[in-house]
Amino acid sequence: MKAIRDADLASDVQGMLDHAQSDVQGMLDHAQTESILVTRVGKPSAMLVGIENFYDEEDFQLMRSPEFWQMIADRRRSGEMIPLAEVQARLGLDKSVKAKRKNAANGKQRKRRAAGSK
Repeated sequence: MKAIRDADLASDVQGMLDHAQSDVQGMLDHAQTESILVTRVGKPSAMLVGIENFYDEEDFQLMRSPEFWQMIADRRRSGEMIPLAEVQARLGLDKSVKAKRKNAANGKQRKRRAAGSK
């Protein structure tokens, strides 16, 4: 009889492991689009956050870095902020909408001048 019970127990344990693995897989899939709060005895214990869609491991590390967030908070309190348009200009990124409009207007004026001089 003991051999049957051990076999039943092993089967039950395997079934529980299979179920747990399925649940974990489902949670990992769900965590890619939404954070999952894990509780222990009804109290928050951990947060499951998917990182498959992070483009860079450094982004993920910064997100978790208390020093990084302290630096951000200190900078915000100091009042020394740089406008987004200036940052974009310094980095050579897409120009702001205002700058694009100004450049478009300048281009039209140049075309008019060129057409008028012919």
